[in-house]
Amino acid sequence: MAWVSSREFAIKKSLTLRNLQKKINGSKKFLLLDTYFFMYYYTQGIGRGGRVLRIWDEPFSSEEEAQSFYEREVLGGALEMGGRNEYHLSGSANNGGLLSGGGGSAGGSVGAGLGGGGSAGGSALLSGGSALLGVEGIKPSVYDRSYLLALEKQRVVQEWNRAKKEKMRAKDFIYALNAKGEYSFELSENKLFAWLRAYKQGGVEALRDTRGKNRNGENKIKELECEELVVSLIKASKGGVNLNSMHRALHILLHREGKFDFEVFNSRRGEAVSYSVLRRFVQEWLRKHPMSKKLIEKGSDSVVSSFAPAVGEARRGITLNEIVEIDGSSLDLIIDAREYAEMLGVSVEGEWQKRFTLIQLIDTYSKVRSFFICESENKLGVARAIAKYISKFGKPKIIRGDNGRAFVSQDVQACLENLGIEYERTPAYSGWCKPFVEKSFGTLQNHLMEWMKGYIGHSVSQRQAIEFFFDRKERRLKRGHKTHLENLHLLSELNVILDDYVEAVLLNSYDEALGVSPREAFESKRNEARAIHEYELSAKLLPAMKRSVGKEGVSVGGYKWVHPKMFEHSSIYITQNINNLYQSFVFDLEMNFLGEAVIKDGNDPLVAEMAQSAKREHQKRLRAIKKGVEASRKEVEEGFLEGVRKIKEGATRIEPPKLKPLNSVMEREVKLKEASEGGELEKYTLSKNLQKSKKDYSWEACVLNKA
Repeated sequence: MAWVSSREFAIKKSLTLRNLQKKINGSKKFLLLDTYFFMYYYTQGIGRGGRVLRIWDEPFSSEEEAQSFYEREVLGGALEMGGRNEYHLSGSANNGGLLSGGGGSAGGSVGAGLGGGGSAGGSALLSGGSALLGVEGIKPSVYDRSYLLALEKQRVVQEWNRAKKEKMRAKDFIYALNAKGEYSFELSENKLFAWLRAYKQGGVEALRDTRGKNRNGENKIKELECEELVVSLIKASKGGVNLNSMHRALHILLHREGKFDFEVFNSRRGEAVSYSVLRRFVQEWLRKHPMSKKLIEKGSDSVVSSFAPAVGEARRGITLNEIVEIDGSSLDLIIDAREYAEMLGVSVEGEWQKRFTLIQLIDTYSKVRSFFICESENKLGVARAIAKYISKFGKPKIIRGDNGRAFVSQDVQACLENLGIEYERTPAYSGWCKPFVEKSFGTLQNHLMEWMKGYIGHSVSQRQAIEFFFDRKERRLKRGHKTHLENLHLLSELNVILDDYVEAVLLNSYDEALGVSPREAFESKRNEARAIHEYELSAKLLPAMKRSVGKEGVSVGGYKWVHPKMFEHSSIYITQNINNLYQSFVFDLEMNFLGEAVIKDGNDPLVAEMAQSAKREHQKRLRAIKKGVEASRKEVEEGFLEGVRKIKEGATRIEPPKLKPLNSVMEREVKLKEASEGGELEKYTLSKNLQKSKKDYSWEACVLNKA
């Protein structure tokens, strides 16, 4: 949508210039063409070129709509109108000015209003147009600040044209004009020559600064009273605001409410609200409502993370190991797990890609932390993570964690009870209740995992971008592969790298809240840390089992365990070593350590994970066998019935024996049925008739007939 010349308009509407001029002359205020109204006006040509016809190339569906546009764009813009109301707002300046030292006017009829020996610039022009009230036919509302500033620019251009004729240099002209201080701006060469070009192309109207005229105050959205509609579209956006889609949806909804014809928008003949106006409104609304913006783009978890009130001190521990937070998170890393498969007794050819889980414990006082990598967030992994922290930093008094299945399992709770540690449960999906461990996970994932082989990204979009590094042909995954990443770290390598990074970087990083590094904070309270012996720790990681002592000892895991002191008790507690299930420790009912129990069979170490994996593999094989058996049963049953049906179709049937007729009536019916089926009905009837018509010549018949 724009103002075009009469020639451009005639070509666009397939008219001749003569016919267009006739229609213009025959119209009073608006050009009526094919039941549509078009806006036009005359502007002053360059030099003595006379007036130039300008036409708005988009039609208006009604005269009221055209009138509204006329009042807003034409009268509000102080343009020269053709027709009944014609204003002449431009003219040539008088011969006074900068060179003569006298005060000049803006020129023409406007100059008379500015009057008098004074300057047309400065405060007189910027006083809101009060000096122009005496001009006949001019409304005060026509003159806004941008137009008054354009008149100042026009005067500068005209004075420069006169100065150029006197062969005055541009630098001298600019210096003299700025020295007088008559204008509300400071002139520069760039401004001067830019104004010259603009004035030459479009006159005083081209000198107006129209930037931001729709950004403040009223705009199309407010005029149509559809602010609530646009806000509803913003709030209904999913995953972000799509302005192109919203622009179209807005016009569809405006069409539903009867405020705009969608066909006009769809055919690109007009629009109720421009894309730029909508974009500015949406950006301004999102800027004023950051929480809604975050909710639309990132979701509720991000809103909680960014806007939840951070009141008070999150550091709850007042001494070392008083409160330790625990949590688990999946690594943003793919690992080559061949070593892990060999440990579990699983045969793997080539590379076995697997994503492991990271379990972390962090002290809320000193912020010392430890990480443990495990296959998944299971009870054995949690127990080993607790053991790793205790072996490095001592036994915590309270462990705070969420209600994850592994953390609240009976085995983990029994382990904590054996160790004398209290477990404090936080509400579900409330990461802010354990901020230290959540923050530490983010630090590790962002600062370490991003720079390692096998990194897969923190989000779906990042993972897609990493995977799409390969073309479509290369994106066909091999059997057993989760990604196209190669040369992945082994599990043992990752454990070493992780421990080295935590020890060298994280524990020695300066912490603003502490004022020192975590290592220094731990060293200052080292004497308060309580260590646990390795054997005691290994014995208490798995739950203690109560057993009755028999003449052959106690039975655990299919083995008979014996110890001399256990026979002094009727019942004892026995626990297995998590690192060697062939090693067990015996306690009395008051959990006093009695000693290490032994079995007669081998002493090869049996890791708990290995036993668990063997059990899983057995269950997996059993399920596969059962699945095959069920499939075979179903196939055989269906095939058997189908075979029986086919055999039945081809088999010879046994006919039942025929029944003898009980009386003459039944005999007649049987014969009629046979005759009708075999075509013998006529023969049977004929034979009966012949029997009736045949004469009997025997002597008995003769005697009877005579009698």
